[in-house]
Amino acid sequence: MSTKYYPVIDLFAGPGGLGEGFSSVKRKNQCGFKSIVAIEEDEHAHQTLHLRHFIRDFKGGRIPKAYYEYVAGEITLEQLKKLLIVGRANTCRQSRK
Repeated sequence: MSTKYYPVIDLFAGPGGLGEGFSSVKRKNQCGFKSIVAIEEDEHAHQTLHLRHFIRDFKGGRIPKAYYEYVAGEITLEQLKKLLIVGRANTCRQSRK
């Protein structure tokens, strides 16, 4: 089984840095690198990393409205995750039809 991406391990990751840079590299419309582990000690940087990894999964750079509601403090992280997981499930069901 061959991997379609190069795995990246980001030590002392800060709020993005190396992993963000590698994840932005595209190869034939596919990500050439994938951050599989990011390690960070600072709580705020860790929260940013967690959110960036979650948001990075959205295709075509389309950031959902719920993300901006979270950043504005209008919804919690748990509410954001629930909204986006439900949205992904609906998208998957629609694409199978």
